[in-house]
Amino acid sequence: GGCLRRQGGQAIKSLHDMGSLAWPSLLSTVFAYVAWLLARRAMLRRAALRMPRMEPRQVAGRMARGEPFVFVDVRGPGSGIRQHIPGANHAFPDARLLARLLPADRQVHLVIYCDCPDDVPAARVAEMLRRQGWRPHVLAGGWAAWRAAGLPVEPVPAARPRAAPGGTAGPAAGRLPAGA
Repeated sequence: GGCLRRQGGQAIKSLHDMGSLAWPSLLSTVFAYVAWLLARRAMLRRAALRMPRMEPRQVAGRMARGEPFVFVDVRGPGSGIRQHIPGANHAFPDARLLARLLPADRQVHLVIYCDCPDDVPAARVAEMLRRQGWRPHVLAGGWAAWRAAGLPVEPVPAARPRAAPGGTAGPAAGRLPAGA
C-alpha cells in the first residue's frame, strides 16, 4: 500500500511540475496505449482466423465414420464449466498438462475449442501445438457452435481425469455416444 501511495504521489507531482503540458501528455499516452491494445487484438484475431478449422457437424460426421479425434477444452476456469464434448480433456492453456494429454499417435485429429466468440484462446493453443509438429484444428465457433449444432455433451467429472500413462488421452477420447 505504501509503495503505491508513494508512486501515485510522484506521478501527481510530475503532472503538476509539467504545468500546461500535463493533460496533453497524459491523454496522448493513454491514446497510444489504447491504440496498441486494439492493434494487438486485431493481430490476434487475424492469427486465429489463419488456423485450420473444422465445423462441428464436419467433426461429428468424421467421428461417425470412425476417424479418431482428441478434443482439448481450453475454456478458462472462470467459465463455470459443467459440461464438455464427450471425452474432452481440459487443459486451460497449461503446456505441461497439455503435453500429458496428447496421444502418442500424431495421426489423431486434435480439435481445440474454447468459448471465446473469435476462438482466439483455441487458436493460440493450436498454434503452439503446430510449432511442436502437430496438425491441430480449431473447432469453428467453439463450445457455443457445438451446443448449437445439438451435438452430444457430457457432464464434467468433479475431479477431471488426467491422461493415461504413456500420454494417451484415455479410451473414451473423441467418441460420440451410441445413437448420437
